[in-house]
Amino acid sequence: MVMERRVTPQHIYTIEPKPAFLTEELAVEKARETLARDGYELEEWQVTNADTPRGKAPDGKRDVYFERFSFRPHAGRVHFRNKTQVRTYSVWLDGDRLTCTHFRGL
Repeated sequence: MVMERRVTPQHIYTIEPKPAFLTEELAVEKARETLARDGYELEEWQVTNADTPRGKAPDGKRDVYFERFSFRPHAGRVHFRNKTQVRTYSVWLDGDRLTCTHFRGL
């Protein structure tokens, strides 16, 4: 059985000035913006905690809503919930370029 990866549009943002690292605040802000660009009403969706242990930003601040990858601290996921669904967005920073896309798994 061959599994096909589901392709979703990438939203790319230029962040000026270039941040030293990806903060939780920036990740959540751009995930929200992407949720809206994908056609969802922001007031219907609440950012929610991940079910994984919380990581820390490079400055030592503990993440609450950003599921930061321990093996790649400049990337992770942000989760939103409405009354019946969950939407997850992958967020990663590369220099001054932040990319955000809806994550649907493999």
